[in-house]
Amino acid sequence: MESKTPTPELVPQPPEAIIRYLYGRARTDSYMAVGSRRPTAGGGEAPRFLCPIPINAQQDFLPGVFSWRPHETQYLCPNTLGRGALLNRQPREFLASLLERDTPLYYQFKNKHIRELVAISVDLDVGRAPEDLAAADALSLCLRKVFKGELPPPSLAAYSGRGSYVL
Repeated sequence: MESKTPTPELVPQPPEAIIRYLYGRARTDSYMAVGSRRPTAGGGEAPRFLCPIPINAQQDFLPGVFSWRPHETQYLCPNTLGRGALLNRQPREFLASLLERDTPLYYQFKNKHIRELVAISVDLDVGRAPEDLAAADALSLCLRKVFKGELPPPSLAAYSGRGSYVL
């Protein structure tokens, strides 16, 4: 008889708790990148970075960013940016443009702007075709492999649209 490996239960957390956990040891002179998806002319979606948030001023920026278009899915890039990504603008300029003009300002998110690796993200991108695993099944499979010692344990796991991810 085959023994079943238990699957851990996910405990929902509010975004602020996840952000504190994820960026708790990040350099205080760096920025987190918050983004959303925007429609493209071809009917698809493309990333749009909304506002670089200073690690040491999260409490001043997050409520405004989270309140902007709350129906849109927002996401965080797990690795922090250096000052060069802001293209000689101040962080508050980005927030003001977002909230007062309803227009995100462009800033760069390129490899050369990565300040530090805060986490390694693994995207379990499933659910595109009917024969694909569902997000819950993919995450369950991943976590069973953790219990078997086949994968290192993640710090965070979450559902993301059709799929899921682990950090």
